[in-house]
Amino acid sequence: MDIIETIIATVMIIALLFVLIGAITTMRDFVDVNGWIEIFIGLIVMKIVSATKIKVNNF
Repeated sequence: MDIIETIIATVMIIALLFVLIGAITTMRDFVDVNGWIEIFIGLIVMKIVSATKIKVNNF
């Protein structure tokens, strides 16, 4: 159980970094598509991970 939670936490941190990096690139160049894509990927991953975390906790 601890291993799963560690993996979930690591994935969340990586997703947060993606969002932050995307936000920084978007701030520098607002029309930069890569920044927006990174933000959306990060947010989607965080949604999936939180849904998985709820399922794992229910078992």
